[in-house]
Amino acid sequence: MKKIIAAALLLVSQALFAGGYYNSGQIDTYDAATGLYFKSIERLVEGGGILGGKSGGVETVNINVFDPNSGESRLLFQSPPNGPIFAVLFESGFKDGSVIFGGSGSGNPHYVDNNQFLEKRSPNNSVLVATRNAERKETTLYVTEKQSGYLRRVATFPGNVSWHIDVRNSKIRLVQQTASGLKIDSFPW
Repeated sequence: MKKIIAAALLLVSQALFAGGYYNSGQIDTYDAATGLYFKSIERLVEGGGILGGKSGGVETVNINVFDPNSGESRLLFQSPPNGPIFAVLFESGFKDGSVIFGGSGSGNPHYVDNNQFLEKRSPNNSVLVATRNAERKETTLYVTEKQSGYLRRVATFPGNVSWHIDVRNSKIRLVQQTASGLKIDSFPW
């Protein structure tokens, strides 16, 4: 009986995840370094949910940046991004030899690396936004400056490529397993 219940719970949790209930791209926070307020713009999505029934979830489709000093708001994306946003990361402070990150993916240890025993410095002025296109099975990374809002695409890559911010070296790293080893690409952070 316990095995049947465990299998049912596993099936339900997978269906919830596949149905779009999990969205780590949601953001509702202030940047301690600049005072800017970041808030996700979301839409409801219908999808294949529990056991093929109709259900839905929430996707983050844009990020609003509000400047409390000027009272102005702007959207990060002027046209729809390449799939829903699943991570937003920015440096917001420094504590105990590490840079403090804000954003929606800041708690994911895979996104931020090489972030120990650093000399104190000011936070980087960049915001990294990651989108995932489920149909094409690819991820796109974008970077913008917190204040200016000029958004540039850094890279688009397949789902089997991992990525992280190398804080010590101020780089965004893409790591892909190949037949002969690893392919590592680096971009400015």
